Amino acid sequence: MSRINKECDIIDPGKVYNGFKALSVQELSEYGSTALHFTHIATGLELFHLHNNDRENLFAFVFRTPPNDDTGVAHILEHSVLCGSELDSIRLAYWNSNRPLENALYGGAE
Repeated sequence: MSRINKECDIIDPGKVYNGFKALSVQELSEYGSTALHFTHIATGLELFHLHNNDRENLFAFVFRTPPNDDTGVAHILEHSVLCGSELDSIRLAYWNSNRPLENALYGGAE
């Protein structure tokens, strides 16, 4: 058994860790990982973690933003948020990394 699996053996489904309830622990041997699924008790946020020895890290915050109508306000807000601010300009990093996707989906329109 790998070191990773031994570390994950201490996570018990049903137990609460710092406000997060462990829902499941599953070994993914084909990926050399252990999948951990939690839910935050107070907010209902779900957390999925692939525990492994890979030094690379990736994270994402995913949440629904259903629009109240079809005016496009939600889409405009999305673009505004992803443009950053004067203190933290993420616009170039976001648009440059997503330009091929944007071109494919929207024909190059901003």
